[in-house]
Formats: sequence, structure tokens, C-alpha cells
Amino acid sequence: MAQHQTMPILPCNDIDATQAFYERLGFTVTGGDSGFRILTDGRGWQLALRPAEQGWVIPDRNSASPASAQNWVRLSDTDQGPALR
Repeated sequence: MAQHQTMPILPCNDIDATQAFYERLGFTVTGGDSGFRILTDGRGWQLALRPAEQGWVIPDRNSASPASAQNWVRLSDTDQGPALR
């Protein structure tokens, strides 16, 4: 049976800081280039980071809006995983 996957593409005001956040969750960079990163957790999750277009992400305005890009990461084994600091 064929398997399907989705990969969210998240616009970021600071791609390096966003990458560092996901690395603390256990993701590693597996592809991309200086302006586009593909990360995976080694257990099937993948996501892509790209620079936000001017005006796309505005802190305290649309970062929690349903119209903005969001990615909810739910971990069941946070006690066993990397520390979020």
C-alpha cells in the first residue's frame, strides 16, 4: 500500500532561530540551501522552513491566526527527548 506524507512549509522571520528551535525538539537538517531548510526528526516527521515574505509574519498580530502558517508538534515522550531550553 502506498504511503502518503505531508510536509508543512513554514515561513520564518528568522530562519536560523526557527531551525534552532526545531533542533531542540530533535529535528536535524536533511536538505535545502541557505534560504530553505528541510528538517526531519528521524521518525517520519518532516518540515520545511523558508524566509517569510515581507509583511507575512507579524508578531502579536497573525502568528496565532488560522490564516497564518502554523505547525503543532505533539510529543508523547518529552521526558525521553531533548530538553527545551
